[in-house]
Amino acid sequence: MDSDVDGLTPGGKQPRKSRMHLAAANPCGFGQGSVVDARVVVDSVTFRYPQFELGPASFEARAGELIAIIGPNGSGKSTLLELASGHLAPVSGKVTLDDQNLHTIPAPARARVVGLARQDTPLLFSFTVREFIRQGRHPHVGRRLFESGEDERWVDWATTETALQPLSSRRVTE
Repeated sequence: MDSDVDGLTPGGKQPRKSRMHLAAANPCGFGQGSVVDARVVVDSVTFRYPQFELGPASFEARAGELIAIIGPNGSGKSTLLELASGHLAPVSGKVTLDDQNLHTIPAPARARVVGLARQDTPLLFSFTVREFIRQGRHPHVGRRLFESGEDERWVDWATTETALQPLSSRRVTE
């Protein structure tokens, strides 16, 4: 699916028009008939920083699909992901998760169903890949101090689905 996107441009200038290409694939068939069968719809979202503008962009993603957002530096790829994950609210348009407006879901509940691993997150500790993945279970731990056996099974599932088992003991800073 292609979407015309007004690229992010330095202040005051007319936003340049660029193409952002969104491609979907479901190579492993995950999500079809499984427990996890979610659907995210990004519908004509726009966003504006003081000196930058993104808009309008649309795409749909289902559980297990691989979505590629391709565009030049500054075209709004990271901003689009921030919008799709609920970390930013769009100026116009909407993001839904299973037909519910993502921005009406309270943050703790949203954290249990939506995750975003940023490429440029500064790490204060040298976690192993497995420890880093385990952090995604934090919203599910609740009042417990430590993860349960179920949490470890989800970490096992995530490392298997992403083919990271051979790297699970490697430090993320390597």
